[in-house]
Amino acid sequence: MIYIKLIFIYSSYSHVNHEIKVKDFFLRNLIQHILFLFFCFESTLIDAKNFAQSIHNQEMIKHGKNVYRQRCTGCHGEKGDGKGPAAIFLNPKPRDFTKGIFKFSSTPYDALPTDQDLMRTLTQGIYGTSMPSFSLIPEVSRLSLVEYIKTFSDVWKKQENYQAPLKGDVFPLQDFKNFNKFVKRAKKGRTIFIEQCTICHGIQGKGDGEGSEGLEDDWENPIKPANLTKAFIKSGKSVESIYRVLLSGIAGTPMPSFYEAISNKDMWDVSAYVLYLRGHSQGLYGNKNPIKPITKAELE
Repeated sequence: MIYIKLIFIYSSYSHVNHEIKVKDFFLRNLIQHILFLFFCFESTLIDAKNFAQSIHNQEMIKHGKNVYRQRCTGCHGEKGDGKGPAAIFLNPKPRDFTKGIFKFSSTPYDALPTDQDLMRTLTQGIYGTSMPSFSLIPEVSRLSLVEYIKTFSDVWKKQENYQAPLKGDVFPLQDFKNFNKFVKRAKKGRTIFIEQCTICHGIQGKGDGEGSEGLEDDWENPIKPANLTKAFIKSGKSVESIYRVLLSGIAGTPMPSFYEAISNKDMWDVSAYVLYLRGHSQGLYGNKNPIKPITKAELE
């Protein structure tokens, strides 16, 4: 604020007539020098802040490298290419970080995930795969791993690869706590599921639709649509995990984002139906199944 006032004073003296008194001339020059010092000081503070941030990032990466070598190379490999010594025994294959493609995120399909997305994967693991939860290691170690993983690909250096997370509707908690409201949503979701999802996931949601054969991911590995009747999907067990996949898709796979295809309300309805399929397969409703199964006739 001080140097802004000085600029104002300097500007005032710059517009007086040419009969400037000597003392005014010296005052203007004094203000010029003071402004110069202020700008130099501010620039030094910015440079110091950037330097400190750079040192912090380097230390994080150094620590992350140590953690990675101890806990990750067995599957993901020294080079982060997913070719660790255990990789040949695993299905699905460990992630290849050199491509800069991450399946589970809150951002648009082709955008890089946020740090929070990567932390969620490290913390909870990936259900149904060999990727474990690292929730028991210190948070700073997980944060360091996030920074080190970014060093395997240059995509992290390009600003155009970053986008803000997609904003969906707030989780309608009461609709999922009340069984009648939940069933109402699931019935609406069933209609959308027939139109949008059965081609790959099949009429029972078991991942055996007509379009499920011959699919590959971006790493040229065979891939099957998720069996939605299981107690979880790879990104999590919660209904929010189902919704997040519908919102953002699964990068590097044929699973698209439905962000522009259907409304946010529709995505919660489909999430409800997938949750219903899960409960039905586990016998949660006994003999009282309020939603009839999809038939092949409905697809015609």
